[in-house]
Amino acid sequence: MSGTYAWVDRGEDPEHAADWQDRVNRWPAIRAYKGRIDELLRTAAGVIDVGCGTGGNLATHPGATGVDRSWTMLARAAITEHRVVAGDAARLPFADATFEGVRCDRVVQHLDDPSAGVAELARVVSAGGTLVVADPDQATLTIELPGAPDDLVEAVRVRRRDVMYRNG
Repeated sequence: MSGTYAWVDRGEDPEHAADWQDRVNRWPAIRAYKGRIDELLRTAAGVIDVGCGTGGNLATHPGATGVDRSWTMLARAAITEHRVVAGDAARLPFADATFEGVRCDRVVQHLDDPSAGVAELARVVSAGGTLVVADPDQATLTIELPGAPDDLVEAVRVRRRDVMYRNG
């Protein structure tokens, strides 16, 4: 999983990765927390979506800029009226304090160096601006699967944390 989204275009099936992202973004729990992110950034005059993927979050922020390192994702995001830019979360192509709002959703878990990535996000947010990072914590993941043995459920949780994501 992390390998797929760390570098989508080098994956086995980049189009499938983009389709999957769009599908997951329609799940009720995902829509709920994304709604909270939108609330937090509602008053930001200029927003950047780092790791914008297919661009689904851009519509909630007029004039937003999307950044992704995947050309597959950017091709889909480019069909919106928003500006999209090829770039890496670890080296954003913008000056310091460029944006009033920065959102980074389910990206940090895939970065080689999460601390450096978050520092880069902080670099481009203006003083008094809002920075929102949303990433799942695979270590505290709860899996409910009636009838499944506890050791199997734990093995799945540990695999997600330690193998499937760089920084689970």
